[in-house]
Amino acid sequence: MAAFHHAKVSFRSSQSGQRANTQSSEATSRHAKGSTRRLSLHEFVRAGQTRQVQNALKPQTELMPVLVIIHGDSYNWNSGTLYDGSILAAYGRLIVVTLNYRLGVFGFLSSGDPTCKGNWALSDIVCALDVLRAMVSDFGGDPSMVTLLGWDTGAALVNLLMSSPISAPVDSRLFRRAILLGGSALSSWALVTSPSEYFYQLADGLGCQIYKQNHFGQQTLLGVEDVLECIQTDSVENITRAAALLDLPTFLSNFGPVIDGIVVNTDPAYNLENHGSLFQEIDLLVGATKHEAYDQLSTEHLQYGLDVKNRDAIYRTFVRNMYSFHRTEIFNAIVNEYNDWYNPGQHPITVRDSVLEAISDALYLAPLTKVVRLHAQGKTPGGVHRTEDGAQRGKTFFYLFSHETSGNPRYGLKGSIHAEDLPYILGYPLLNNQPPSIELNAFDFTFNKQERVISEVLMRYVANFVKTGDPNEIRWDNVLTDEVKFLERFRKLYWPEFYTIAKESCMEIRDHPKVDSFYRAHEIAFWNNFLPSLESTGRTESNPEHHLLPQHFMKNSYFGVVRPYDVGKMPFPPPPLPPTPIPTELTTILQNQQPAQIKITPQKEASSGTQSSQETATNYSTILSVTIAVGCALLILNLLVFAGIYRQRERHRKGKPQENSAGLLLQETSPYDMTATYGGLIPSGSGQYSGSGMTLPPASPVTTSVRDGEAYPYMQLQQRSSVANAYASSGSQQMIVPPEEDATFGITMHQQPQAISPVCPRHGKLATAAASQAPKTQLEEIQV
Repeated sequence: MAAFHHAKVSFRSSQSGQRANTQSSEATSRHAKGSTRRLSLHEFVRAGQTRQVQNALKPQTELMPVLVIIHGDSYNWNSGTLYDGSILAAYGRLIVVTLNYRLGVFGFLSSGDPTCKGNWALSDIVCALDVLRAMVSDFGGDPSMVTLLGWDTGAALVNLLMSSPISAPVDSRLFRRAILLGGSALSSWALVTSPSEYFYQLADGLGCQIYKQNHFGQQTLLGVEDVLECIQTDSVENITRAAALLDLPTFLSNFGPVIDGIVVNTDPAYNLENHGSLFQEIDLLVGATKHEAYDQLSTEHLQYGLDVKNRDAIYRTFVRNMYSFHRTEIFNAIVNEYNDWYNPGQHPITVRDSVLEAISDALYLAPLTKVVRLHAQGKTPGGVHRTEDGAQRGKTFFYLFSHETSGNPRYGLKGSIHAEDLPYILGYPLLNNQPPSIELNAFDFTFNKQERVISEVLMRYVANFVKTGDPNEIRWDNVLTDEVKFLERFRKLYWPEFYTIAKESCMEIRDHPKVDSFYRAHEIAFWNNFLPSLESTGRTESNPEHHLLPQHFMKNSYFGVVRPYDVGKMPFPPPPLPPTPIPTELTTILQNQQPAQIKITPQKEASSGTQSSQETATNYSTILSVTIAVGCALLILNLLVFAGIYRQRERHRKGKPQENSAGLLLQETSPYDMTATYGGLIPSGSGQYSGSGMTLPPASPVTTSVRDGEAYPYMQLQQRSSVANAYASSGSQQMIVPPEEDATFGITMHQQPQAISPVCPRHGKLATAAASQAPKTQLEEIQV
């Protein structure tokens, strides 16, 4: 193996201090505004390619391609210094560059508006690439042959730069090819959708005032300028501590890239689907592993497995943090899709494997496959394809690293885990288990002989792609390993390009390599097609509570940290606006003028939202008034109809009149009056009836004939049988069934004067009786 030199190139911004300055107008010059750390480049160059040798042999020496490694794993921690690129540089005849960029709050703090745009980490990378293009030729590198490699969050940053206009200036692009390992800009954790929320949380953690009272006495957020000034005056240590205390929603990011209109000019999915010219010009190599979500579970869950309750808690957290509509249906669909129906016992290890598959597909594989398909969209084998701008489209390759490293503990998992292919690309297995040249390194695996062959194969694939845009190579010379037979498995296998129209070819790298097609196509369609269609159906037509999970607000039913309940994303109507206050000027005029001189004109500067709210309230009041009026009218009509029916029924109840011995008309007492004496009631002289322990309803007046206002003497009521017979003779319906013949009733009643009601004895008037010979004439009582 050729020797190499490690050339460390570092440069410091012109202004360095302890203040986290987050304001800039030009993205490429953001680094010069101040930083808490240096932006450093680490170049690994083959021996003989230093500046002196390169200048002496410039006519005879060919410039080497450059590979820039963008570290990943998190937006909040890690460093490019941990990764040694010397082996890959020497083996592949490349210049390998690792760099550091600002992380966490210093690299991604954003207020969500132009005051504090964010994306400082992306600006650092762009600045480093610009400097590298100007100086890499001094180290024997070709500035027109730069390739970016990133994994996890680093892959998301590279993917964002692929479609960013800032990476393609007028003269030339900052890089020509890209390698994405286990991450993309379409992953749910790749972008922060609500940066202002964490901006104000950070300020509140630092003790800054973030609220003020408006003229209605309500608390509103302070302006971004005032809050940002308070943050900038605090120390780096306090800002770092406050940022570490912020809640990080599970499967999401609190600090990360945002859509700022400069570096990330629009939504990545929309940009790649509708304006993919910049993106499709670049040659793309994409790699994935079997269990990309390995780091998302705890060590306890990985070692002992998951029961159904913990599985549901993980799925509930995932659904609540990722989706806003039809959450219950989405949860049930995920459980149904990834449940092992051939194992009804639900063993914890089996449940663990199914959860890892689901989360890996959702967070990594499905968005990564969508990026590959968009890059290769419309291409056919053997054809020459160009973008909308007329440039030639780049090539697309996809591989799956499924080999299990022998020295990497995995708790019984079958297949590779997240970022397990990275040490093979850097050539660590070729060190014969000796530590790399860098004191600190990110891997402590041990490797066997076959894994050294796999590492050599992967380094050759990557080096070929960096040089030509194609990982295949006809000749396999300078082989370092003695496992020739094992190497022959890869040498005979051709890696085809990825095409969406033909086969979606996937190179599976393992002990027995093979070329597969449509890798996990069913699961990818579930996440990329079915669930988005399910969520977008009937968002506003359903009841808002329909979109909540069962026991939605019960904290112990979730795994990890859930995002706060976002009312703004739910289809609730907005709250009513407060009344518009009278301006101070108008109030002063009204106080000074006489009542006759007051002339109030409507306020012309009311906002459209307030006018709309007032019009809506007026329309609602009108509709409510009409509804109440119609209801009252119908109620009165019903009462009138009921009164008429009741009056008609009372007339029919009275029956036909009978003549007494004097020739006057007499009307029988109603059966209701007969019940007034039931139970041995004794008439009292005062007209009040009393019985054994019961209060009687008032009796109907006994209708007798009157003459010239003179009442007749009291008369004994007839027996009940005569009353019943009278009803039978008159054809009226009998209200009370007459008792048996052997029943004994004490039916005595103190007869009242004629035509005087016992209910209101002092307000009744005597009715005038009709002539004795007049047929069927009845008496009426008129009360006032």
